[in-house]
Amino acid sequence: MELCTRGSLIDVITNDHSLPLYRKLILGRHIAAGMRRIHEHQMIHRDIRPANILVDDEYIAKIGDMGIARVLDPRGCHTQIGCLQYMPPEFYQGSINQKLDIFTYGLTLYHLFTGYYHEYDSRNHRIHLNLTLPVLGDIVSRCCQSAANQRPSAFELERTLMLYERGFLELVVNKQSSYENMNKNQQDRLFVEFCHSFRPHAAQFARRNGFL
Repeated sequence: MELCTRGSLIDVITNDHSLPLYRKLILGRHIAAGMRRIHEHQMIHRDIRPANILVDDEYIAKIGDMGIARVLDPRGCHTQIGCLQYMPPEFYQGSINQKLDIFTYGLTLYHLFTGYYHEYDSRNHRIHLNLTLPVLGDIVSRCCQSAANQRPSAFELERTLMLYERGFLELVVNKQSSYENMNKNQQDRLFVEFCHSFRPHAAQFARRNGFL
């Protein structure tokens, strides 16, 4: 097994307060890529959350704890295993598919970008996202839709985050030699401004760079 010296994503969120938003985006893309590979093998992880994401010394994130992953059952029969605080509505109805992983991934992104857990009401199994994300709030919102069929696929998530990653690198970082010398607040401010201005032009950038 590879040595993930930085521990879990929870350890990174808790201990590395200097981690800029752009680096968090890359971590999120790593997780989406791992989830996409799991789904390509017709499997459901069922427990994607910060405690099960491992981060190595180079800040590469990998999905761990594959012990409860299951191959998709065409009859719709699944053992109900997973962390209740992360489960989507359909889990309690006994009808789950790969969109469950998308939901738990959205909650993981929420924690990564806010630094806080979501709120969970154990009486009615309701999940509340009360904090405003500095970036990618629309992506988290789509991942955490109550209706499973309204959530994006792992492939779409990976491509979207890769698009923002590539766009920021080419349009901002590579054009500002001073970026690496900026402090975290300056880098984050630049990234937030980029995300807000990039969204209307993302499709054009995607076509130009072979994403579409």
